[in-house]
Amino acid sequence: MEKEGLARAISFLSEKKMSIGVLVTDRHRQINKWIRETHPSTKHYYDVWHVVKGILSVQTMFEILYNMTMD
Repeated sequence: MEKEGLARAISFLSEKKMSIGVLVTDRHRQINKWIRETHPSTKHYYDVWHVVKGILSVQTMFEILYNMTMD
């Protein structure tokens, strides 16, 4: 579903003569593969929130941020 929505959005933008140089998405495997195969010139980055969420729990992240501000 997410990949289909992205494909439709990119198709719409292409019809309007817009090109996509950079794309930021969550860490969805199908989207990553689709972009790599169909739009190799587009730079693809992951949304930092999804990266952090995948590594740390929200509570741990807030603890780290709080400790950084207290130093």
